[in-house]
Amino acid sequence: MIAGYSNNVKKGTARVTLKGTGAYAGTKTLTFKIVKKKVDYKGKLGGGKY
Repeated sequence: MIAGYSNNVKKGTARVTLKGTGAYAGTKTLTFKIVKKKVDYKGKLGGGKY
């Protein structure tokens, strides 16, 4: 199998393509979303006063 990808660094729609080799034929392309991580500011900070 050979895997390729594009636009998989920044937020938005990313794509991965899988291509069969040898006895395995065919190509499959899948898309997925990369979203900005939500930061949770709740909780305690360790090691000092803030």
